[in-house]
Amino acid sequence: METGGGRIIGEACHFIDLITFFTGSKVKSVCMSALGVNPEENTDNACILLKYENGDQGVINYFSNGNKGYSKERVEVYSQEKVMVLDNFRVLKGFGTKGFSSLKTKLDKGHKKQFQLLIERSKSGGAALIPFDELVNTTKASFAAVESLKTKQWVEVK
Repeated sequence: METGGGRIIGEACHFIDLITFFTGSKVKSVCMSALGVNPEENTDNACILLKYENGDQGVINYFSNGNKGYSKERVEVYSQEKVMVLDNFRVLKGFGTKGFSSLKTKLDKGHKKQFQLLIERSKSGGAALIPFDELVNTTKASFAAVESLKTKQWVEVK
């Protein structure tokens, strides 16, 4: 916890970032629960509920106790009677999406593109890839998640 903050602060925060990108809003409050009777704050088996300023919501089920044969990551987005499901950042399926049903690609989480853009912006200027206030909000939301686990209640992100 002293060097990285645990997996919720150090890894699940990336999913908070992703949901923030999808919603176009900042996290307003967080509630986290975890497996076990008295889970430690560095748990890696937890559910995180996010409420956003614009009324959107996000859910992160962060579990390390699954089977290695199952996809490591899955993202589901529900909006306006449409559903998009991204399985392991390789297969995207759309439901209720006229003209689109699925797309298969090689694994690409955007790391290479992110660093290309970072170098490009460092050389020529331009807006930050992720606005600083969003980064601060995500950090505070991940801290709020751990606080919620301790207090067993929703925590406002300020």
